[in-house]
Amino acid sequence: MNPYQENLKKLHKESKRSRWEKTFEFQLKYHEIPPHISQFKFHETRKWAVDFAWPNHRIIVEIEGGIWIKGGAGHSHPISIERDIEKYNQVSLYGYRLFRFTDKEIRSGAAINLLKEVFKQEELNHALQKATNVVDPVIRNFPIVRTASG
Repeated sequence: MNPYQENLKKLHKESKRSRWEKTFEFQLKYHEIPPHISQFKFHETRKWAVDFAWPNHRIIVEIEGGIWIKGGAGHSHPISIERDIEKYNQVSLYGYRLFRFTDKEIRSGAAINLLKEVFKQEELNHALQKATNVVDPVIRNFPIVRTASG
């Protein structure tokens, strides 16, 4: 493959992969989700970047593209799966909550609805902490569970 073909293939792959990231980014703005950092490098020594991050909230979102590519390419290839596992374990080790979404979840609105709920829970937890003047690690790390009655 000549350099032109390699570059064209790379550009095609990037544009296809980022299509869902761009769609999700539009949804974030439309639904007034707090500002994020795209392609955030969370690790001190590795070159890993995550698709979307809210470092002050310790939240990371990854868009999982290429999971249905025939022949095991993209995120469905065993080597890619192993790399993702290593990266996601480090995300957890660094204290972030990781949310992974597929293009189907972005298209249906399930991804943005879940993230809206995450930030809503963050606001409730913050208000509860402020009202009680207690910083409880359980309250900080887990959402408030609401019953059907309220």
